[in-house]
Amino acid sequence: MIQVNGQILVQVWEMYLLVEKGHIKITNIDFPKDKFSRLFFSSFYIQKLSNREQHERKCLIYSQDSDKVFCFCGKLFNLVPSTTKLANEGNKDWRNISHKLKVIGIRIKFFSKKNTRLENVPL
Repeated sequence: MIQVNGQILVQVWEMYLLVEKGHIKITNIDFPKDKFSRLFFSSFYIQKLSNREQHERKCLIYSQDSDKVFCFCGKLFNLVPSTTKLANEGNKDWRNISHKLKVIGIRIKFFSKKNTRLENVPL
């Protein structure tokens, strides 16, 4: 087991299995409305690019228990900066979720490019 700051996490092989198999995306329910009658839509699972391409947001997971979205990989590996709240607290600001998902996508690309550059540096 992995222990971080006194917290026991899942074993490494379990984490890889979770990533390999992925998570179940909830799509076939009536999502609850908030006090402003806003709600989560299954379309949030798809990222629409300016060139009209569409990509699945594989990291996005919806929790029925808390009516929030989380970054699956960020929560599992703690990759997402905590300022987005998607990794730890989740988010249910349905008015601004599209913008927040765009920002998190940019951050993930930045960090993955940065890590790729660091991996390619000869030691």
